Amino acid sequence: MSSTRMVNGVLGIPLTTPTATAVFAILTVIGLIVLLLRRYRVWFAQGVPLAVTAALGSTVVAALLIEKVWKPFPDRLPWAVYGWAATALLAVSLLIGRWFVRRRDRARPLVATALVVSAVLVVISAAGRIDAVYDACPTVRTVLGISDYRTVPFDDPSLRASQTVPVEDWSASDDLPATGAEGLRRGRRAAWFLSVGGHIVLIVVAAASTIVRVTEQDETRSLLYGIHRHSSVSMELAPLLALVSVLALLLLTRTLFDVRAP
Repeated sequence: MSSTRMVNGVLGIPLTTPTATAVFAILTVIGLIVLLLRRYRVWFAQGVPLAVTAALGSTVVAALLIEKVWKPFPDRLPWAVYGWAATALLAVSLLIGRWFVRRRDRARPLVATALVVSAVLVVISAAGRIDAVYDACPTVRTVLGISDYRTVPFDDPSLRASQTVPVEDWSASDDLPATGAEGLRRGRRAAWFLSVGGHIVLIVVAAASTIVRVTEQDETRSLLYGIHRHSSVSMELAPLLALVSVLALLLLTRTLFDVRAP
């Protein structure tokens, strides 16, 4: 596996699927357990309640400012957003309590690293769960601000006009599939059957769309065009008549397609 493919695989990891949200929840639980674990009762009697109070208080104040004062959004934020924000604040509060109140924890490199990593994991996981609510950043690529679209520079050598072939000089290659338009041109029987079957399927879809357009009261609804403000019966009949005409032409000229595969 090339390095480019590996990087693209990492950048394409989904972040809003049920599997990803479950992973975020598991990481949150693990991180909070690491931050909570202490052998001293004072920590659970005083430190943890203080951290929970600070996280909940900060979340309530932020909610009041957003919903009542600032109002940057037209709709209320879901409770899940505030819940995961409170979880992230709880992790930060626990880290501050363990870092500054218990100086012995930060004096041990292994414990200090575990605490910081746990808090970071909880914050990132909470952000991932909030992102899943809105599906704003569905992949790692979008989180990093990298475009999903691949661009080709105009000075690419493969796009030079000298490498193009005029239409009159073009000829099909030997490995070109003979079951599509090229197969029809060569008189292939298999290509004729494929084209007839495809047109029958499309005619069924177009006919169903026409029936829906005629019978439904909603004049903007169409199977072919979706919700279209200027939908009309003529727009439904045009592709249906075109498909029927092509199918009729194929049936009338069926004797011309007598070349069978060897």
